[in-house]
Amino acid sequence: MATQIATIIIGVLVIGLILGYGLWWAAKSADRTSHDPRYRRRVLIRGAVVYVVVGVFIIVGVATRKERVEALYGLPFGAIIAWLLLRTAIKTKVPPGQ
Repeated sequence: MATQIATIIIGVLVIGLILGYGLWWAAKSADRTSHDPRYRRRVLIRGAVVYVVVGVFIIVGVATRKERVEALYGLPFGAIIAWLLLRTAIKTKVPPGQ
């Protein structure tokens, strides 16, 4: 019984540390994004690429009949999000000195 309680306490502490580190990293990244336009553009392009790659995997899965056709229903939303991210990345002005 005591080992089970100790395992639970240690597990909660480890999960708390992981979540805390993730929040710290996200806050640091958000601060850098607000100050560095080149980093902001890079983050936006990475996000768009993730949506495009997932969309390609869905299309390939449906074409090879590993996924059902219903998987294509969400594809327009992902395409719109990818387009918005790319459009925002293109409109982000980067000073030539940076």
